[in-house]
Amino acid sequence: MRELICFAQHNAMRSSSASSSSSLQLDSSNDRIFWGCFFVAIGSVFFVGFLFAAVISKLLPPSSNALISAIQNDW
Repeated sequence: MRELICFAQHNAMRSSSASSSSSLQLDSSNDRIFWGCFFVAIGSVFFVGFLFAAVISKLLPPSSNALISAIQNDW
C-alpha cells in the first residue's frame, strides 16, 4: 500500500512539473521534426544524385559537357 501512495505522489509531482516543462518538450518536439525532415530531404537529394550518376546518365546520349561526360564514363 505504501508503494502505491508513493507512486501516486510521484505522479502528482510529475504532472505539476510537466506543465512548466511543456514548452520545453514542445521545443524539443519541433526540433526533432525539423531535424527529421532535414535529414530526409538531404538523403533524398543524395539518393537522386546517386541514381542519376549510376543509372540515368548511362541512358542519355553522349554529351559535349565535360562534367556530364565524366559522369557517363565513370571517371
